Amino acid sequence: MIVAIMSIMPIIYLSETATLLTSTKAVPKFLDVLIIFIQRTIISLPFVIIFVKLVL
Repeated sequence: MIVAIMSIMPIIYLSETATLLTSTKAVPKFLDVLIIFIQRTIISLPFVIIFVKLVL
């Protein structure tokens, strides 16, 4: 269950990031976008684990 949720999270993050980048005029570097993506994934992991433990 954790693997399934963590597999879906990057798709959601990338779609949100793409929307944000197209709606703003700022053009960040690819490395900045990659760091934000990794940080969001790491931050969401404990919440996903807690959610799965409570549901199961």
